[in-house]
Amino acid sequence: HTTHKASIEFFKNELNLFKKTLEEFGGKEISPPSLKDAISAHNEQRALVRELYDLRKADPPLISGTETLQILIGLMSTPVTEGNALLRESIKEVKSRKDGPKKQPFRLLVWGSPLDDVPLVEMIEDCGANVVIDDICTGTRFYWPSVEVSSDLVGALAQRYLDEVRCPRTFRETGAGYWADLENRFAYVKDFAKDWNVNGVILQSMKYCDTHGYEVPGLKDYLRSIGLPAFYLEHEYTMVALAPLRTRVQAFLETIA
Repeated sequence: HTTHKASIEFFKNELNLFKKTLEEFGGKEISPPSLKDAISAHNEQRALVRELYDLRKADPPLISGTETLQILIGLMSTPVTEGNALLRESIKEVKSRKDGPKKQPFRLLVWGSPLDDVPLVEMIEDCGANVVIDDICTGTRFYWPSVEVSSDLVGALAQRYLDEVRCPRTFRETGAGYWADLENRFAYVKDFAKDWNVNGVILQSMKYCDTHGYEVPGLKDYLRSIGLPAFYLEHEYTMVALAPLRTRVQAFLETIA
């Protein structure tokens, strides 16, 4: 849960142990060339996902947040090479279609815990907003950082998953003071907001996902300091109570109209 050198070394040893047990279970060695090929295939997928997100920088975005999440959920249950082909096909189709999302007055960033179903994002967009970027575990966090291929492949994996993935489960070095600490932890969110021209942020978290809940006060302070209105939305995993959530989202959008 930290990014110290000793932590990364510990995680690397755990990955090597995991690799050994996989080899014993499968009866086949995971050779350095095969591991390098797998890393390259997944890095290609990450690059394609970033290209897909770039299509949402336009106003209106060429693809909705709902459609993007549907694609990413499909990728997570698809072999990587097939997923890459799906992504290339989807990007080509989005660039050529004439019936994309309509322009809305609100361009939102959605932050928070994993979403493996689309009703919440779909509801937000139905309220008259374009969800143009996210910072969620099933979105940019998982796909944004690539593995820096080196002679130490397992070490590169450890570095990527522990240090490069910006998740609240990892404690980072504190700054010289409160605001310096917030800048160190959340500057990448500011970059997302600037690059995707965001004018509001919805901080969503599943009930009892405490690691995300603990981040909300500091992140709200940081977003307020850079002039971005933010709203915290706690919800249940089942998504059965969308009606009251819709009312709260509509009220938030009215405050930034």
